[in-house]
Amino acid sequence: MQRHIFSIDFDGVIVDSNRIKQDAWLTLFPKEENIPVSLIQDTLTRISQTRYDILGGIFTALMRSEDARDAWVAHYANQYHESLQQALIERGLCEGAREGLELLSSRGYALYLNSGTPETALHDSIKRLKLAHLFRGIFGAPHTKEENLRRIAFAERVEADTIIHVGDGTGDQEAAERMRCRFIKVLNKENEWQGAGFPTITSLRELHHL
Repeated sequence: MQRHIFSIDFDGVIVDSNRIKQDAWLTLFPKEENIPVSLIQDTLTRISQTRYDILGGIFTALMRSEDARDAWVAHYANQYHESLQQALIERGLCEGAREGLELLSSRGYALYLNSGTPETALHDSIKRLKLAHLFRGIFGAPHTKEENLRRIAFAERVEADTIIHVGDGTGDQEAAERMRCRFIKVLNKENEWQGAGFPTITSLRELHHL
């Protein structure tokens, strides 16, 4: 019998967090920090790694004493995390996400979270959203999505090309292609990129039809 193993992205797939994250960054700093919105937006455009990298980029641009860097970054990383978690709870999941995950889990499919979000933050988010029981593993940064596909393959003792990766970005598609996984693209308000050779869905509830 064929095994169904799903690697599922978090942002833009399970939660509509891309816009939430943008809002969280723009409201993170108090006025006394005197950080221009344009600086934040420019840093978000240039740096697409973790919140620590983004904060480090903002700090460097402010040209402040390096002695204060680590404490400053740690403080605002924690503030950002709490603000983001609260917003995720208030705004909830993408339409059909919980229903789709529960249906796949009830059918015995192996579900793994595979995200560019820091892994500790992912665990916190999934716990708060009451989804932890649906996943066999939660994998995030600092590992890449490609590395996480290898981790999933190792956990399931299968070749990576038997995994189905579900995501909404070009990075998801590229990771799936490099690992020769089947890829399913999630269409949402934030992505406008096009591709060929793979199926598309608008909600996780559609996965069981494919």
